[in-house]
Amino acid sequence: MHEVTSIIKLKEERPFAWNVIFTADQHEMHFATDIVYAARRNMWIANSFITHDLSSLLSMSVCPYCVEEKIACSVLCHHHEEVMTSMIKNSDFQNRIRNELPTLMNKNFPLTLIIETKKDVWEEVLYENFTSKLLMKKNN
Repeated sequence: MHEVTSIIKLKEERPFAWNVIFTADQHEMHFATDIVYAARRNMWIANSFITHDLSSLLSMSVCPYCVEEKIACSVLCHHHEEVMTSMIKNSDFQNRIRNELPTLMNKNFPLTLIIETKKDVWEEVLYENFTSKLLMKKNN
């Protein structure tokens, strides 16, 4: 089983949508993926694409999982659901998200995850998040 061991960087790209750079299974290699908190649905949405962080790949030259120099890590992509489930259960990830989303501070951290590859579903959730974020700003 693959486990996210540390969160290197968390960058909000769109409302409640982050690009996450992380390590897995205590390896030094950094990986990247995107994850979205669907605020109205109180769940996480991820895709099945996990890439090698390019600067990490250049410095290490080969991935410890797939032993390739390609952009995507074929092994972690194959095990994307367990990797992403591990990510949302990671305490560092939860703390960083709570710092970004104070509304999650006083309630149970959502652990529901769906893997979604359809672009229209992602766009729908991103639109919902945009309107949710506007409402949050209005109420504050």
